[in-house]
Formats: sequence, structure tokens, C-alpha cells
Amino acid sequence: RRKLPTEEEMLRSVEELYRARDAAGVPRKYTHEIGRREPTYMDDFGEKYCDFPRVEGWRHELLGSFVRGMMENLETFRDDYHDSDSIRKGVEEWHLS
Repeated sequence: RRKLPTEEEMLRSVEELYRARDAAGVPRKYTHEIGRREPTYMDDFGEKYCDFPRVEGWRHELLGSFVRGMMENLETFRDDYHDSDSIRKGVEEWHLS
């Protein structure tokens, strides 16, 4: 089991994020849209503060594909698969491991 960063480290990280977003002109109202606007933020945070491995690219691609499908058609997005070769290969390797 891995330990979370200290409260001070987490607060410092949030302050760094806000400063960077302010400097980039990103409105504060988008604070909780981290994954869509900054897809590597969660990887960067996990790697820097928790010693977590980075998520494989196919998993980011799978999440994006899932969200796009859900936004396009909430009723049938689970039934339609338009996965790329990298997603298919990644899922196959994950399933066989």
C-alpha cells in the first residue's frame, strides 16, 4: 500500500496547478475538468507525489473513446466499439496478463 503525500505537499501541488492555470489564462470554473483539459495531470501528480507508474497511452485513448461515445449517444455507447488497434492490443495484453 502506498502512502499519500503529506497535506502540505498536496496543498502545494494545488497551488502550483492554480498558478500555472492562471498564467495560461484558464478560467477557475474549469478547475474540476482536469482529465479533459489536462490529460497528463493525473499521471504527473501520481508519478511526482505517490510514486505511481504512468498510465499507458492506450488507456488514455480508451477513456477518451468511451467519453466521446457516451457524449454522442448515451443510450447505445456501450454497444458500439470503434477501438483503435492500440486499444485492442492493450486490452488483449492486459487481459492475458
